[in-house]
Amino acid sequence: MLSIEYIAGFLDGEGSFQCYHYPSHPKNTVHRQIVCTNTYLPVLQGIQERLGGRIYNDTSYNTLGKKPRYTWKVGNVADLTRILEELIPHLMEKRGQAEELLASCKLANRSCKSYERASLHRVS
Repeated sequence: MLSIEYIAGFLDGEGSFQCYHYPSHPKNTVHRQIVCTNTYLPVLQGIQERLGGRIYNDTSYNTLGKKPRYTWKVGNVADLTRILEELIPHLMEKRGQAEELLASCKLANRSCKSYERASLHRVS
């Protein structure tokens, strides 16, 4: 099983802590997730085994001559809260983004800070 320190380092480099606010949506939706896309499936499976979440095969990328690409995601607020509380002490580069995502998870209707829409994006 992968250590939380290894996973934090991997997500610091390869992951994305996302929080998007959709004010035009009828319910003023806030979308939260942690995402990591990679071509090496065993490490994503190790993250899933340790933290949960789901792994998807990114079939839009699988064209002739390219390695298959996989995406690990977690978006359930309860799971995000648990995972972020475990990861944050070990994050360096993305600690601030993870802390803001955790704060958003703890306050159900809280919007994300405006910088997140520009700085938090899907890694690909």
